[in-house]
Amino acid sequence: MDGSFLSLTSIVQASRRFVCIRTLTYEDAEERDFQRSLFIGRSGDVENTTFCMIAPDGKNPLTQPARGIRQVFQSPEHMASWMGEAADYYEAERAKASLKPAPITALPLVGTVRLGLNTAAADNLPLVVLYSPSPADRSRLEAAAASLAWKPEFAGRCVYASTVSPGDLSPVDAGAVKPGFLVIQPEGFGLAGKVLARAEATAGPEQLAGTLRQGLQAFRPRALTGFEYVRAAHAAGAFWETKLPVTDIQEAHARERARRSFIPPQRRESE
Repeated sequence: MDGSFLSLTSIVQASRRFVCIRTLTYEDAEERDFQRSLFIGRSGDVENTTFCMIAPDGKNPLTQPARGIRQVFQSPEHMASWMGEAADYYEAERAKASLKPAPITALPLVGTVRLGLNTAAADNLPLVVLYSPSPADRSRLEAAAASLAWKPEFAGRCVYASTVSPGDLSPVDAGAVKPGFLVIQPEGFGLAGKVLARAEATAGPEQLAGTLRQGLQAFRPRALTGFEYVRAAHAAGAFWETKLPVTDIQEAHARERARRSFIPPQRRESE
């Protein structure tokens, strides 16, 4: 997270009037292609990060797409002011057309449990996994979780993933093998996790809310942040291989430098 902008109270408050999307550049082809449609960097292809404000149609950019926030807004105050004015404008246009705002009902799922663990570890948040071998039961769990995810008490406090395959839970401790609503502490730099709280797949809304509160209370954020976290991961022998090729030249060079300095655990032990 960009500590100079996105974590500031003024930006967080302004963002409540927007739909905020973070694309997973090198993990999802559809999201990469959407990002590519907005911005092509010096590499001639999609870069690791892209920032843009887009109109409610989800297509037309309202700001110049760029590599990062600082290339668009001079300061957090400038960004928060612009967001307020833009939200006022579109809310007025909606009122003129007698349109009601559509409620957000979709659960913000990460594509896989593996990616969810990594994303939750990077965001320093717990991971909620909805697991059932039955697609129908999993869909019911997703709907129940979606009713919780956007409540003020829980909004922005968890990463979510869903699966029908028990094999997807192999990085997580034995408490995950039974179907249900699982709140997980990411460990091992997003390569493993342990269950903090669990509810049955048949649990009702109040029980699921209680389980989520229990997991949030038990969650322990890591102390290391930013580059300290990355360095510690490499020192521990953890290196994330992306699903798609890295086309950002700067990112590719940084990954190669890290790879050259990376000592696999087996070799470290033999030394």
